[in-house]
Amino acid sequence: MGLTIFAVEIQFANKKIEKTLTSPRELMKAHNQLAKNIAKRLTEFRDADTLEDIRNLPQANCHELKGNYKGHLAVNISGNWRMIFKPGNNPIAKKEIGGILWEGITIVCIEEITDYH
Repeated sequence: MGLTIFAVEIQFANKKIEKTLTSPRELMKAHNQLAKNIAKRLTEFRDADTLEDIRNLPQANCHELKGNYKGHLAVNISGNWRMIFKPGNNPIAKKEIGGILWEGITIVCIEEITDYH
């Protein structure tokens, strides 16, 4: 009997973001002092069973966004910097009363690292 390992699957909005965030060299080149924190967040996603696990990490401050970013979520990187992503499950797990069912999200699609403030 094999061991089943669960992890949040990480997808990327495009090849450029994927290359930047999956290559330590490219990550350092693009984000310099933020690189360590970005790598930490990616590891936390990989170590989580669902988005609910990320939501429960106080330092990540995982939250839904509004306005131009409606339908997106973010985690803190440093200061005003955030990793912006969307749930990647299709369909997106929703509560009966509306809103995301955090424990039903097992795929995220990272779109950008930005200071949107």
